[in-house]
Amino acid sequence: GTLKDEYIRRFGTQKWEEHNRIIEDFWHGIRNKVFDLSLDYPNTRLYQDGLPVCGKEMDLVQELVKMGSRNHQILMELIQLGAKLEGTEDPKLLLEEYTYLKDASAHLDDPKGKKKYQRLAGTLLQKRDSYIG
Repeated sequence: GTLKDEYIRRFGTQKWEEHNRIIEDFWHGIRNKVFDLSLDYPNTRLYQDGLPVCGKEMDLVQELVKMGSRNHQILMELIQLGAKLEGTEDPKLLLEEYTYLKDASAHLDDPKGKKKYQRLAGTLLQKRDSYIG
């Protein structure tokens, strides 16, 4: 089943709907705060965490908009007003992190494996921060 199915099974439909309203209100609030800034859009640069520097940044954002990402919908609105999208991440480090997370999830019950992956996570975060900085 899906996350939605599991949530409803555990907490009920009413809680699911309440949860979604809270999330929608959260993103609505963020959008309002951003647009209340009255930015000079042509001179605004958007730096999205987790967006690789790859030449396909816009394609990735458009794909995430299609998937319903409120964050990326706000980015797209800003881009349409003239803001410039910037990738922030080294694609190799993102792939390394993906592999790390996939491997780490298989070792959640192993204390030694868990410690190893915690160390790797810290190192990987430092590398990502260095690239962005």
